[in-house]
Amino acid sequence: MAGALLVAQTRQKRRLPPMTSVARGRGTRRAGPVVPHLPPLPGVSPPLPLALEQQRQRALTAVLDVARIGLTVRVLRVAQSLTLPPSACTLAALEGELRDTLLALGATRLTELVRLRGTGDLGPASTCPGGVRLVRKEVAPLCQRTWFGVITLERTVEAGQACRVRVHHVPLDAAWGLLGATEPAAADRLPDADGGTLAPVAPGTGPARLAPGLAAVVVACGARLPYGEAASLWELVFGVVARLAPNTVRADTRAAGRAREPQEAAAVAQAIRPRPPTRAQVRAVLDAPVGPPPAAAPEVLVIRLDGALERTRQGWKAVKLGAIAALVARGTATAAAVLGAVTSTATLAPAQAFGAQRLTAAQRRGLGWAPQVVILGDGAKWIWKLAARRFGGAIEIVDWSHAHQHLWTLAHLLSGEGAAATWTWLETLAGARWVAESSDDVAVIAQATDEAWATPRQDLPDGTPRRTQARHREVGKAVASCTTNASRMRDGAFRTQGLPVGSGVVEGGCQHVLHVRLKRPGAHWEVDSAEQMVRARAVAGACSAPAPRCSHPHDQLACSLPEVLPAPIASSLLSTDGRCRNWRKPQGRDCGRKRPAARFHATISAPLRQLVGCM
Repeated sequence: MAGALLVAQTRQKRRLPPMTSVARGRGTRRAGPVVPHLPPLPGVSPPLPLALEQQRQRALTAVLDVARIGLTVRVLRVAQSLTLPPSACTLAALEGELRDTLLALGATRLTELVRLRGTGDLGPASTCPGGVRLVRKEVAPLCQRTWFGVITLERTVEAGQACRVRVHHVPLDAAWGLLGATEPAAADRLPDADGGTLAPVAPGTGPARLAPGLAAVVVACGARLPYGEAASLWELVFGVVARLAPNTVRADTRAAGRAREPQEAAAVAQAIRPRPPTRAQVRAVLDAPVGPPPAAAPEVLVIRLDGALERTRQGWKAVKLGAIAALVARGTATAAAVLGAVTSTATLAPAQAFGAQRLTAAQRRGLGWAPQVVILGDGAKWIWKLAARRFGGAIEIVDWSHAHQHLWTLAHLLSGEGAAATWTWLETLAGARWVAESSDDVAVIAQATDEAWATPRQDLPDGTPRRTQARHREVGKAVASCTTNASRMRDGAFRTQGLPVGSGVVEGGCQHVLHVRLKRPGAHWEVDSAEQMVRARAVAGACSAPAPRCSHPHDQLACSLPEVLPAPIASSLLSTDGRCRNWRKPQGRDCGRKRPAARFHATISAPLRQLVGCM
């Protein structure tokens, strides 16, 4: 009854379009299917030979006919669902039906388009780029999993005993851009080096099963979610036709992370010299005009470094994580500084290799153009050694949270946990550090600690822990940490300049980039697998848009021996005429006293000027 009513209403509302008048004495000529004219493509000449134009029109007509028939059948299937009452065909069921209809239609259209492109046959015999004669062998099918399901590609396979390159034997694979058919991208075309997406690669030596477009999304899902959850979510969204095994997600994700390591190593090798440049090379670089800074050049470049422990089958391994961002807006007394797009890198490699990786990424983010460079980290010694080696002259800041933890440890060692004196002592010294303008202001912490430890036993409140030698050693370690980093804990001076004093970006990165994926219940990683995953997570888990590159022309002087030629300083200490200038402005009340321009010129610029030969 409902179906008949629907048909009746449709007939009543349907009206034929008005017919145009026909000239008397002339019959109507049946017109064929109207073929739309495609707009001219950029870079392609519009006029084509007549034979090619006819072939294009025939192919387009065939595709449109097949699409029209398939679309009609699919629409009729959906229309049948509309004749049922709403309770029998819910909105969710209608959505699923339409999704499956579009996926099936896309698979048919994609198969037809692939068939029309041919098999890549070059004739009975051809010659490869190496000069070897290749003979047609067979037409072999290749199954590819796409967004719309599995399609089959027919490709001509050629044989040549002297040629060992697979791409030469199956030229259509390289023409289609299939995974495994071409070599990885060169270092100068490193895909999304400043965040964004992972570049999919073939998980094995043979042709990959996943199409490039599908593999890119599968890799991104595998880097963000466990492999089983990624496969289940993929099937839930795209239906049974897109079902993937967890091992497939695992293999492609690991392959993308494995390919990332040599790509970054090649980028580092191109950006940093293994040996100092010669005098002629330095003169050639410095004599070239620099030009105005690009629009993406940062005023303040913030580099945050931290480490985290991840569990592997070979024990706990230290993962080093770095985050680079430009300071978009300086902070005030009531608001924190605002950072831009974040570039993250992570590795299990030693600190020396990680430092070269960070320097390369910082150069891409405009290290040479930045008047100020800030290094934020905790009290770990390797961070400050890396900062002195790779980013000499940068402003070093111990982030507020780690320094507060040291004060918390001191308060517990002196007064015990939960005591009122502990909170009073902690809040007093934390407030003094928050407004500290010089290293002398930070030295109040050591003085207050000595006074508290020297307080007689009878003057201490009840519940105060005993003054043992073990506790005294712990107090000495905490005080030594504050004393060593006194110049890096002048939060009052840093906040006056609008610089950030917290490393929340990299601390949060340790959690949502590393721990969320690697520290799951019962997770045991191989060292190689963990290395591949942390590199993939640093790219896919950063959740930031790719930042524009703005390398400085003088970055090509970067050397792996910074004591001979500091890489980031060479671009700023010397102008194009060879004259030295101060790279970093004095920061804080005592910075100008500890690092005047004369001392900075003598310690860093002298070897460089001697190398250039301008003395």
